[in-house]
Amino acid sequence: MKNIGKTILFGFLLWLSVFIAAFLIFPLKQTNYPFFETLITIFLSGFTVLYGYLFFKKEPVSFARTIKTGFIWLLVNILIDIPLFTYGPIKKQLWII
Repeated sequence: MKNIGKTILFGFLLWLSVFIAAFLIFPLKQTNYPFFETLITIFLSGFTVLYGYLFFKKEPVSFARTIKTGFIWLLVNILIDIPLFTYGPIKKQLWII
């Protein structure tokens, strides 16, 4: 895959965007948890579409490349979230995440 650094950077930016959005709406988690979870899902979907458009807008797109990019972005998100949720301020056990 060409330009793995760009792919990882976009995966990190995707994670950061959703993290910031979640931080801004975090008070909803205490008062209306289902609405909070719905908004996080919408933010994740929207930011994924936005970053996917920005990532592929100047390059040829193939189905295999989009799948590989999506898996790399997923891996980046998981690798950032596991230490944050397991050892960070949230401290949840791994099988609960």
